[in-house]
Amino acid sequence: MKLGIFLPNWLGDLVMATPALRAIRRHFGPHAHIVGIVRPKLSELLAGTNWLNEQWCFDPRTQEPQWRRWALIRRMRQERFDVVLLLTNSLHTALLAWLSGARQRVGTVRNGRGPLLTGK
Repeated sequence: MKLGIFLPNWLGDLVMATPALRAIRRHFGPHAHIVGIVRPKLSELLAGTNWLNEQWCFDPRTQEPQWRRWALIRRMRQERFDVVLLLTNSLHTALLAWLSGARQRVGTVRNGRGPLLTGK
């Protein structure tokens, strides 16, 4: 199982998402490959936990080309995620998940995201 998770963009929201990350790891077990997609400034918050196998930095406004939209889409397509979970509320991340080619895209139905998701 390969799982990509769009993590919240704000410090407080990411802290409040940590119980969900712990539950996801417990549910899918140690053999699942879980990638957290996180803002670069927040990446250190989850360092040292075993909830994620990898963290990919993503910032659509950065000057760093490896952290931009198209680089992320290419990387996600190469990874071939089984599931992409959206812990964000933006249409933008739902579109990125859809463009990733993941079989399942799960998140809340808000802000016009419903048609891009397979699980609500």
